[in-house]
Amino acid sequence: MSLRQVSDPKAVARKVIELLEKYMEWHHAAVWIRKEHSENIEQLAYNQAFPKVDMLRREQAKSRALVHNIHTGLAGWVIGHGESVRNGDVANDPRLCKSERIRPFGLYVPIKLGDETIGCITAESMRPDAFSAYDERLLTTVAAQAAIALENARLYQASRQVAARRDVLYRASQEIAQASQDIEKVYETVHRTAKKLMRADVFTIIRVIPGQNEIQGVYLIDKGKRLPLLSVPFGAAWPGKSSPLENRSLSPTL
Repeated sequence: MSLRQVSDPKAVARKVIELLEKYMEWHHAAVWIRKEHSENIEQLAYNQAFPKVDMLRREQAKSRALVHNIHTGLAGWVIGHGESVRNGDVANDPRLCKSERIRPFGLYVPIKLGDETIGCITAESMRPDAFSAYDERLLTTVAAQAAIALENARLYQASRQVAARRDVLYRASQEIAQASQDIEKVYETVHRTAKKLMRADVFTIIRVIPGQNEIQGVYLIDKGKRLPLLSVPFGAAWPGKSSPLENRSLSPTL
């Protein structure tokens, strides 16, 4: 299966390591990715040659804990600088985390999408001079394919999320239309829909009644509990707000 046919980022990373198993010798390998445009990075896949399952999990957990942004570890440095590292003395490299257990021979290649570095592929070995210039070119080629596959996977996941959100909103509109004569059911539908689309401890539906000099909090939820209706005059501070609500800033809602 081609890398481009994989639609999940973690599956892409696992496929990358499978390719490395065919064409290179290493003790352990990993694929890292930058979280959007932040300085944080995430380990998508990790494997060791002939590992014991319990040891593999411990090593993977340690690796994730120590290397978590572009300022930690060699993987972070490569993602932050967009440059490859082929090192025969990794243990003494100043860019290495002090507590990071690492093999003395390593190859670290950035995953680039255009001019942007979005991740890194790492391979380490105990064998002296384990990685050659040929290995670096090979890993660079794999990284280029991985970049396209990861971007395709990201776009695919994003399109699915958009489609799912549209489906939630469509279903909500149907429910609201059917419950239009029962305002409480409308409120509950709006709240339930909002919870599917976002996380919030506090949810409020405010109603403005034309001709009355007040606003009403008709549906107030705080940490899962329904609070009683609350009326506040125009110009008064709404509970939890630092500035008073003004008539000109309000428009009729539910």
